[in-house]
Amino acid sequence: MYLIPGRDTSRYLKTLIDLTATCGPAYCFWLGPIPVVIVSSADHARTILNSPAAVEKAYFYRFAQLHGIFSLPAHKWRVHRKLIQPTFNQSILRSFIPVFEKKAETLVLRLSELAEKDQPFDIYRFTAKCTLDMIFATTLGTDMHIQEASTCRYLDILEELFEIVTIRIANVFLHPQWLFCCTSLYRKEVKALKEFCRPAKTILHEKRTTGMLSECSDKPFSLVDQLQSTTLDSEAIEKEIIAIIFAGNETSALTVANTILLLAMHPEVQGKLSTNCELTVALRWKTLITKL
Repeated sequence: MYLIPGRDTSRYLKTLIDLTATCGPAYCFWLGPIPVVIVSSADHARTILNSPAAVEKAYFYRFAQLHGIFSLPAHKWRVHRKLIQPTFNQSILRSFIPVFEKKAETLVLRLSELAEKDQPFDIYRFTAKCTLDMIFATTLGTDMHIQEASTCRYLDILEELFEIVTIRIANVFLHPQWLFCCTSLYRKEVKALKEFCRPAKTILHEKRTTGMLSECSDKPFSLVDQLQSTTLDSEAIEKEIIAIIFAGNETSALTVANTILLLAMHPEVQGKLSTNCELTVALRWKTLITKL
């Protein structure tokens, strides 16, 4: 079957959901001459993601215009992964917990302000601000206070870039770079990319010129501090950090948003989770008191 390209990206997900309901957990559709395989079952996804053949990214990853580990070809991806992986060891990840806790508390505070209001709101905007705060604090060691701001232009730019990539993927006429460069969408992307990269580039430039460490007292060594000890040069580190902010925020924010939404839709599960959390905390306190 063929997918007719268009500019209304809000319809793409519904189209895929309808196709999945009709065609089952694995099917193929065509973007012009290009076959695209869609899977919706965990077993199929596990098989694909565990396959060495899946290391090579699909060609449309290049549409993201990011050149870090997010979109590198397989031979470069393996090298960068080997260099970056030690910066995500368990001790470093555990040291990020105070940052996560602090930002999560701010998220809860913001949501509590809406708890008594009988009005719908977009939970994703709240989780996205929270994860952006977390990512900037843990990757660049900078507290951006994004959740405290009433508006977030940076998040708007991020969503704009994702929409441009989505439009381009679905429209085969925009796949050739030379043709895409002739469009207003390309000029819009160039402007958005410049705005998106500016904060990270500015912070990294300051770190390189002043040699300062993390500004966040909760986390003395951020991810960029860890990457400085690798053989990656300054340009490669900059690309990796920007790619992590771009790709990591959206996936984390959506995961948290969907989790909260599902818990709200299923109060009985929410109750079990709350009870389990209370028991876990109580058990840890009991263990700590016993040790003391």
